[in-house]
Order: sequence, then structure tokens, then C-alpha cells
Amino acid sequence: MYRLVNIYRPPYSKKAPYTQSHFLEEFKGYLEELNCKVGTPLIMGDFNFHMERPEEFYPKKLQEMIEEFDFKQMVPLVSTHRHGGTLDLVLMDATVAECLEPVKVLEEGTTSDHHLITVDLQLTARISKRKRPETIWYRDFSKVDVESFNEDLKASGLFTSSADEEDVDSLVEKFYGTLLDLVDKHCPMKKKKKKKKKKK
Repeated sequence: MYRLVNIYRPPYSKKAPYTQSHFLEEFKGYLEELNCKVGTPLIMGDFNFHMERPEEFYPKKLQEMIEEFDFKQMVPLVSTHRHGGTLDLVLMDATVAECLEPVKVLEEGTTSDHHLITVDLQLTARISKRKRPETIWYRDFSKVDVESFNEDLKASGLFTSSADEEDVDSLVEKFYGTLLDLVDKHCPMKKKKKKKKKKK
């Protein structure tokens, strides 16, 4: 069985005041839950991350998360929007990705401001009640070197740069981004498979 998931992350605005950091945190929790459900997930949608800029902080973090959960991003790093940017993604389990024909991005065929993305999968219908092995993600905060963390925090842009010329939204992005980067450095995510309980 395959589980089709559609994702839409709206750009930050007054009506949708959610930063990229917020999305990454929620998406990670969702992937953890999805990993415990029946069926192989196929995740597609408008993520509004510029994945064609892998050196930038948030696209890099999203790509790392995709790889941590053993997914592959299948859309080529070309424009998927009329104003540019690889914003629309197709994420698949590595085993399913082997059945995938090259993903195509077509500028014609839709009235949307996003281009048409075609996905051709050669799948065999099957019914399965077996769940994917449950994976637990965690951080071991007991091993954090607090003194080293504090030194890196004081040396970060939160303390070394002026906030006078920055707006509130930019400051929030900087705050969450800096802390997430430091936590990932000093207390990286780890994963382990949950042991099955033996039947009596």
C-alpha cells in the first residue's frame, strides 16, 4: 500500500506567521508519525524552500532532514515557479525511487503560477498490513558541553551583529536559525529502531 501525502507551506505573511524554522520542526514530527503508519509514503507539494540554493541555511536543513528519514528528493533543481526557484518537491522512499521515471517539469499545461510536474511510477498494486520499522528520533542533552555551547552562542550573530536595522521577522528567523544550528552542532539528532515487544 502507498500513502500519498500533499504538502503546502505558505510563505511567511501576517495571515500565515509561520517561519521556515517552525515548518522544519513540525515537518520532522510529522515524518516521525508517518514512519509508524501503514504504507509507503509518497510526499509531494509546494514546500516554498529554494532547494536550488543548497548552500543556504534552510534548504540545507530540509535536505538533511530528507536524507535522515531515508527519502530522496526527485525533482531536478530547475525552476518550478514562473518567478524561479525549485519550490515544488517529490519525496520518495529509496526503494520506490528505483521505480520512478525521470521527473519532468513542464512550463506549459497549467494556468497556475507553478509549473506542471509529472511523475511516472511503475508500481505493482499490493495489500500489506506490515508497518515500517518504527524509528525513534531523539537528542541526548545529557552529553552537551554547556560551556562550549555558551561560547558558540556568544560568538554567534545574536550577540555580534546589530539589530537596529533589522525588522522583527528577520530577527525571529535569525533567533530560531541560530539556535537550531547550535543545537544540531552540540546535540545532533540520533535515531534508533524501536524494539518489538515479545509476545507472551
